[in-house]
Amino acid sequence: MPSFRFALRSLALLLAIAPALHARAADAPGLQVPIREVVLSDGVRRYAVTLTVDGVPIEAQLDTGSTGLRILAPALSDKAASAPGMPVRYAYGSGVELQGRKVSAQIGFPGGVFGELPFQRVEVVACVQRKPDCPATRVPAAAYRIGGDGLPGQGFMAIIGTGLHDDAVPNPLTALGVQRWIVELPRGPRQTGRLILNPSPDDTARFRSVRFIDSSNQVPACLIRRDAPTRFCGPAMIDTGASGLRIQGPQADALWPNGTPAVISLGDDNDAAAFPVTIGLREQASGMFAAPYRAGSRTITLNLGLAPFFHWRVLFDAQARTLGVAER
Repeated sequence: MPSFRFALRSLALLLAIAPALHARAADAPGLQVPIREVVLSDGVRRYAVTLTVDGVPIEAQLDTGSTGLRILAPALSDKAASAPGMPVRYAYGSGVELQGRKVSAQIGFPGGVFGELPFQRVEVVACVQRKPDCPATRVPAAAYRIGGDGLPGQGFMAIIGTGLHDDAVPNPLTALGVQRWIVELPRGPRQTGRLILNPSPDDTARFRSVRFIDSSNQVPACLIRRDAPTRFCGPAMIDTGASGLRIQGPQADALWPNGTPAVISLGDDNDAAAFPVTIGLREQASGMFAAPYRAGSRTITLNLGLAPFFHWRVLFDAQARTLGVAER
């Protein structure tokens, strides 16, 4: 029976290794992953982290407004590029739709958090029907990069979406066993920010928390005008992948002119976390934009983009389903 005993030993070894992959996340408290600012030639700011895929470093756009790790096929090893998988699609607010397959590879961050986890291998980049002129139409397929605004060769070969809503391709941080993380963006392209995985109690002591709405990636928020009794309130994302303050619902003529004093407020009025902004300032990422209502909805929603990250350090707690903010 030697082959049977060998099989049992092999199975026991595999069972011992499997939880260890996720345990590495718990064993690396306070792991700091550098965040780099990348400014496109049109002035748009993006933020990136480096991860490894089957041991190969890949720079990925850090996007708190979407969910899932998605990698353009040319960036992958032969093994990952040819692995079979379930067809998946994912669309972004820009109208870009990534089409490909859900496959798995060894994914990790420098410093010790790694594991076998699923991601989307992107084979086709297209536009959704409602936005046929999306950035994917502006460049040949070979020159397209994620988050590059349709500028040839600009952007990234991957995007790491850390949003907390469900998707066929999961949040890679929670899939690795990370339950809490802090996003601290750099103050300009010459500085380095931090993505802190499994922050310590000392790291999180000064944060004020707001609960996510149901199973969404949104929190209750308001954009309040300080010189008039006007406000836009609704479910809101804070989104490292978006520039400006986007109001989905009102007509463009309802927006406020540049120079308007305003306040961004998260949470209930009685215990809100808030900070002042001036509409239209690049250094505050506070340009104001209108967008149509979400499909099938007449509820105003907000995307507050980068502005909260410029003022706060932001703590995401997947287990408690809360978003925390602390002064920088």
